[in-house]
Parts: sequence; structure tokens; C-alpha cells
Amino acid sequence: MKLTDRAVAALVRPANKDDVVIWDDDLPGFGVRLRGKSKRWLVQYRVDGTQQRREILGDIRKVRLEAARKAARQRFAQVELGIDPGAAKRAERVAAAAAQLTLAHVADRYLAAKQATMRSNTHSEAERYFTLHWAALRNRPIAEIKRAEIAAQLQDMTKARGPISAARARDNLSALFAWAMREGLCDANPVAGTNDPGRGRPSRDRVLGMAELAVI
Repeated sequence: MKLTDRAVAALVRPANKDDVVIWDDDLPGFGVRLRGKSKRWLVQYRVDGTQQRREILGDIRKVRLEAARKAARQRFAQVELGIDPGAAKRAERVAAAAAQLTLAHVADRYLAAKQATMRSNTHSEAERYFTLHWAALRNRPIAEIKRAEIAAQLQDMTKARGPISAARARDNLSALFAWAMREGLCDANPVAGTNDPGRGRPSRDRVLGMAELAVI
């Protein structure tokens, strides 16, 4: 059947069939699927000459015939060039999902996960480090943040805020990445291998001696 706007609008699913596809005579592998009360454009192709794939291209009420035909031709062209349209689409979805996982987004998830086990002041300090100290990286996808970027930020942080503050910011970021790896949100901890600004410097905190405790 030659698919036209008028012909598709007039199609009625046979009462004895739950699912039927009407194929287009002008473009083999392209058709319209009648299922329930819906009519949707459909494309069918083979990958590597063996694996048959079907893909819905949209509802006929939302996607015009020529737009659906154009999309179908694009799929067929990809197949001819040795590209699996389904795999390419999945890769696009994965890339889009990765782009959503910014440091800011992951930091929010990390802090929410640690809310019950982290002391209140420690939790507040961690939030401050992620918000202020690592502000330059907050909008970057976490999987794209490199060690060199973190090292450069630590150098700037050490000059502007002091080595102890920079060291604590580093510790918090490293803990976030370690958690994110276990959650499957990234594959590596780029903080590892960076210089610790606080190494070799005495801590500002110390334990009180027995004589001091007795006085207190």
C-alpha cells in the first residue's frame, strides 16, 4: 500500500487482530503500526544482515508522514554505512545521561546519602567545600573532570584559602569520588595522585594532655 496522509488517516485495525503493520510500497521497511487505538510510524531494518530491528518513529498525530519517511531513510543510510542505528541511539542516551551527572548533582546525592551517618557540622562543612571551594567544577560532568584540573584548583585554593583549607576540600572531594565510583556514577577517582596541600604541615587540632583535662 502506498502510504499517504489520507490513506493512513482512513486505516482501521481489523477486529480480529490486536497488532498489524501496513507497509509502504514506496519505501520498503517503512510502515504504520496499528495497535489498540494508536497509529505509529515504524521502521524495520537488519543489522549485519542478520539481526532484525524495529523502531517506532512516533505517533502519526505528532509526526508528519514526510518527517517519518525522512527518519526512516536516515536509519537505512546508517545501516548501509555499517552503523547500528539502535546502538548509536543508546550511545546518545548514555552520553546525555552522563552530561546530567555534574559535580553539583552528584554532590547533592552524596550529601543526601551521608545525611544519616555524617555529623551535622561535618556535613555542613562538606556542603560548603563542594559549593564554594569547588565552585569552578560544579557544572562539569563528573566523569569528565581530570586530575590536572583538580590539581590546578588545589594550587589556586592553597594560595587563596591556605593549605589546611585546601587539604580538607581535597579530602572531601576524594571521598565524594570514592562514593560515586561505588554507585557506578564514574570509573575513577581523579583526586588520587594529586598533591595534598596539607601534607607535612602540623594540624591546627591537637589532643589535650592529661594535666589540661584535669584542669578542665
